[in-house]
Amino acid sequence: MIVADADLTDALDDAFSGTPDAVWDLTRQMGLLGVGIDEACGGAGGTVADQAAIAFAVGKHKVRAPIVETILASSALAACGLDVTAHPLAFSPGDRRDDVRVVDGHADGLFHDVPWAQDAAGFVGVVTTGSEPTIIVAAPGEFTVGTSGADADLAGQPISTVAVHHATAVNTDWPARLSHSLLRSAQIAGALEAIAALTHRYTRERTQFGKPIAAFQAVTQHLVTVEQAAVATRIAVERAAGLASAGGHRGATFEIGATHLVVDHHAALALAAAHQAHGAIGMTMEYPLAHYARLIHSWRALTRGHSVSAQHIGWDAVGHVARLIAREGGR
Repeated sequence: MIVADADLTDALDDAFSGTPDAVWDLTRQMGLLGVGIDEACGGAGGTVADQAAIAFAVGKHKVRAPIVETILASSALAACGLDVTAHPLAFSPGDRRDDVRVVDGHADGLFHDVPWAQDAAGFVGVVTTGSEPTIIVAAPGEFTVGTSGADADLAGQPISTVAVHHATAVNTDWPARLSHSLLRSAQIAGALEAIAALTHRYTRERTQFGKPIAAFQAVTQHLVTVEQAAVATRIAVERAAGLASAGGHRGATFEIGATHLVVDHHAALALAAAHQAHGAIGMTMEYPLAHYARLIHSWRALTRGHSVSAQHIGWDAVGHVARLIAREGGR
């Protein structure tokens, strides 16, 4: 488990084990939606590592509630100097298909593939123009919810287009892409840990030819793949979140991008191996593996795949080399 504090770990496992409505109520009562946000803005304080621990637990317990989305939206609001609330918020990190116009501090336009917008008390979106993002803040009455061709993602969670109307636009240096990528990676890492435990248990309970199928070499290889993936993703997220807590997201730009690549790659490997170990039961909608698989694919889609992080890592590397060349040339 990704931890910044052992008590937080236990509290998250307890809080996220109930029904969606109960989870949401406990999340608000515990102040988890404001974790990692300055108390001066209505937050609960804490670090990026604490936010990652919450996202990890959301993934581990396949929570169907806009917890991560509200934390991201609240972080953006705080970066704009605005107060945060305990109400559910929808969040979009921006999509290449978005069509949003910003004029004189106000925005109008359309955001695509926004999770959990239908019941949100507010919407926060990101528009990148130039090197810095612009945060779009829409209060009730300033946004309307449509559909994105379908009203649910692969996991059955609500996903919609959101049209903003004369919403507030604030320029900020809040690292939207990095924060979103890190918390989605933490969600996937949590789901992979749960999948590893599920696969471990199933292969020891299921017998074939008088012994557990885990005893067969082919199944053991699948188990090793799943366990390795779960450990690798957890360690990567822990390191990136720790560095972001110590020096801010921008101080961990490379590590967050690399973590996204590691998580995306290992998620594909782990899901394939887990399904091989489970056989046909893993594909049934009633079995937890199918739920986790669909959630992971949905979260991967929201971060637009590993190619985006690979491009950003490449750009960061080129920029670093250019600075070194300039420094050496000045001597």
